[in-house]
Amino acid sequence: MVGALSGARSMSAFLLMTAVLLVWQHRPRTAERTTSALLSLVLVGALGLGIYKSLEEAALDGYLGASAQERTVEQTQTAGSLILGGRPEIGATVALMIHEPFGYGAGTMATPSDMQAAKQGMSRLGYDPDNGYVEHYMFGTRIEVHSLIGDLWIWFGLTGLVLAGWLLWLATSYLGRSMAHRSGAALGIFLALQLGWNLFFGPIISSLPPLALALGVFLLPRKEADTAPPTRKPPPRPSRRHGRRGQRARRRYLTGGPQRA
Repeated sequence: MVGALSGARSMSAFLLMTAVLLVWQHRPRTAERTTSALLSLVLVGALGLGIYKSLEEAALDGYLGASAQERTVEQTQTAGSLILGGRPEIGATVALMIHEPFGYGAGTMATPSDMQAAKQGMSRLGYDPDNGYVEHYMFGTRIEVHSLIGDLWIWFGLTGLVLAGWLLWLATSYLGRSMAHRSGAALGIFLALQLGWNLFFGPIISSLPPLALALGVFLLPRKEADTAPPTRKPPPRPSRRHGRRGQRARRRYLTGGPQRA
């Protein structure tokens, strides 16, 4: 609630979804069969869409404050969608990928033609790029397109896209397994949701600290499971009946030889 009233719409959505998913994990069991990971991801997506629409309507009606209402109305009218209006860098990312498919490399500065291509992509979303934001933030000291996928592609080209795909697989597989087996922790669910958002809408510099924590949470349980020594069951103890028979046969063998035994 504090995040929503202070204008942090995405953060409040992550917290709300985490709470709902934790409650959903503790629902009463109606059958012994567990839910599949794919079906769990579909339920998570439906929940995210519902929360997104609810927060959008709440912001438009002024329940999240006058500032959030003004920004939401402006972004919705600009691009017809709150996400596209709030993140016009998506248009720049697509335009730059078409303009230079193999990326740019870490530390590369944009040329005037690159900047023009990015502005054209943002203009297609109804955004006015001639306001200083593109020149000073997106292309002032480096190329910044406000998404992990886009930034990794700019820095490392196709290898960056493969890395981004692996990160997306980690987040979705953790959510799917957690919901299917009811084993998700609050921190893991929150980090998976945040990582999924940052991959599409978060700049790389501010996304690195939660990304490092997310990798630790997602990979540590699997590493412990892979390196744990296999548990060996102790051999079954012979029953007293068979033990007494063996003792009698041994005594007969020692006294009269194998024929008598």
